[in-house]
Amino acid sequence: MAAVVFSINSSAMDEQVLDQLVWDYSGFVSSFESKDWEQVFLYITDDTKAGLGGEQGIEGVKSIYVNGSVCFDNMLFALKQGCKKVGSEKRTECIAPPQWADPDVISLGARASFVYSEKSKKWVAGMLICGGD
Repeated sequence: MAAVVFSINSSAMDEQVLDQLVWDYSGFVSSFESKDWEQVFLYITDDTKAGLGGEQGIEGVKSIYVNGSVCFDNMLFALKQGCKKVGSEKRTECIAPPQWADPDVISLGARASFVYSEKSKKWVAGMLICGGD
């Protein structure tokens, strides 16, 4: 797997939660790359937005990424660029690729966000948008 870059800024989030981001994001990217869907789905919630057409959750991810090679390739490329942590104590997320988190950069293509789930106590996919889905 290619090197994954993380951009972590200081915030009021617990240091342990921020450390967990590296592991959860790396685990997701590794599972996605190897198409280990059983592991990928551990990072998908019912609220995970899977496409621009309203697809959500595991079924949405299956429909767009398991069965769609173009979207799969585009998302893998975006994920391998790493993610940038943005937001505040109340709503922190990690945006992949990092340029999507910069309002001064116009970027096309796939994008993803990861949010910390208090329920599952790990970082999960908030959205996985192919860009052309």
